[in-house]
Amino acid sequence: MARIYRWFDPTDERKALIKRSAEKALQLSRDLGEGHLALGLYYYWTEGNYEKALEEFRIAAAALPNDSDIGYFRAAIRRRQGKIDETLELLKKTQAVDPGNVHVVLEIAFTYAFLHDWPQAARTYDRVVALAPDSANYKINRAYIDFYSSGDTAKLRSTLAGIAPGDDPAGLVTRARWDLAMLERDYAAADQAMISCPLDVFQSNGLPTPKSFFRGCVALARGDQPAAQALFAASLPEFEKAVQEAPNNALRHGNLGLLYSFMGRKDEAIREGRRAVELLPESKDALDGPWIAGFLAMIYARVGDVDSALPLLVRLLLSPGPVDNTNVCITYSDLRKRWQWDLIRDDPRFQKLLADR
Repeated sequence: MARIYRWFDPTDERKALIKRSAEKALQLSRDLGEGHLALGLYYYWTEGNYEKALEEFRIAAAALPNDSDIGYFRAAIRRRQGKIDETLELLKKTQAVDPGNVHVVLEIAFTYAFLHDWPQAARTYDRVVALAPDSANYKINRAYIDFYSSGDTAKLRSTLAGIAPGDDPAGLVTRARWDLAMLERDYAAADQAMISCPLDVFQSNGLPTPKSFFRGCVALARGDQPAAQALFAASLPEFEKAVQEAPNNALRHGNLGLLYSFMGRKDEAIREGRRAVELLPESKDALDGPWIAGFLAMIYARVGDVDSALPLLVRLLLSPGPVDNTNVCITYSDLRKRWQWDLIRDDPRFQKLLADR
């Protein structure tokens, strides 16, 4: 239930329901490990109260000594606290207890990617794929590591070519095909990927995202402003509704700000991007904080405020940060390849930033 709140429904109603359910379980049995685990996830994913969450996980672990999930939840919190060495230590201990648990290995791979340690990330994602060979999503995640590392899209292209047309859980494969085409500036193929998919809404960046948004990005990248603005206008109600439903969710403000920037609504875009960073600063969350700062950097770039974008980009490039294959990702390869940065591509300071590596 806490996972649903974290990724799909971060509303006050859902938050209250999670806490009531956990507390009811513990009222029935104060020593119930599952109840303490549920309460820990409540504190972790809904309140960001890491110390209370860790205490509940400690109690849960005593009652459930063979539950490997508890170990990687503890590790995930340490990662958000910026304690990366402890994160990897906890994950590797959990892996030793449950070596076949793909979720634990995935967390290790994600952590190496967060550190931008591409060789270790590639090796660990290879292990993830070996443990779950039928997962198209894991294969795609592995292929992106080659792109982040070198800017080469060959691995992603061959991986997607090997996935059966009907294998498209929640539209993840379609989104990757769209993204590959955008990276390669094949805008006709990107648009066709979206048109041919039967889904009208995708889960992207923790937000139900209409197909019209992705098609609007294609139109904007290829320079068709009238089509882009019509498609973005069709998407806007969904983005604004998401913020109204969860006004304290940083990611939803970041998404809305980015859409405003694509629509040329400068003041509103910056307002939303700054609000996102206020809600989830890097000092509060070392994992998602840099991601949210990346939204603000891209917003600044899209509205032409290069003076504000560049210092953020310099810092984010030199620091650990999460990578994703949806919209905002701050690596040298992304800055070199993605259309979103085209508006500042000819700025000598941006060119120097990329030339330094």
